[in-house]
Amino acid sequence: MSEIHLYSQRTPKEAFQIAAVAGATFLAFIAFLMLIAIHNKRVEMAQLRGVISQVDSRAAQSSSGLDASRLYAGDTPQLAQVALQTDIQNLAERFEIGIDVVRADTIEQVGTLIQLGLVFTGAIPEASVGPFLEALGNQERLVVVDELNLRPARASRRNADARRIAFQLKLYGYYR
Repeated sequence: MSEIHLYSQRTPKEAFQIAAVAGATFLAFIAFLMLIAIHNKRVEMAQLRGVISQVDSRAAQSSSGLDASRLYAGDTPQLAQVALQTDIQNLAERFEIGIDVVRADTIEQVGTLIQLGLVFTGAIPEASVGPFLEALGNQERLVVVDELNLRPARASRRNADARRIAFQLKLYGYYR
């Protein structure tokens, strides 16, 4: 009688060679997928760079159209930054805001303007948060709030009747 074998018996060497070829094929496939992912990321980055350059060019065009009276003036950007700080501190006094720390942040060229950064840290009465931000937006000079962090302030005996909010405010003024 004849015997029918549905599989052929392989030697360990042949089995190892098949496994090696299968492993190499799998690794090549994974490498191919990684190359595709890298290519897609590069395309996406190129598109984002294009969008950023368009936004930068629009900002440069629109910044030249700003009313010069809304920009800070001074002999140097640092003096203009001091004027910005003074304006914010005067506004803070009107709303009974306690400013604990004022930090001069970056001074950067943005298009045709120079951006003057400041960071304020302190405490504000809860009822004054909205009116203060509205007054900040209605300033004579252009002030842009970049970041505002709020959290409940620690209670003290001298302000136990008014709820206060601790804040960190990062803002920019502009100088030409």
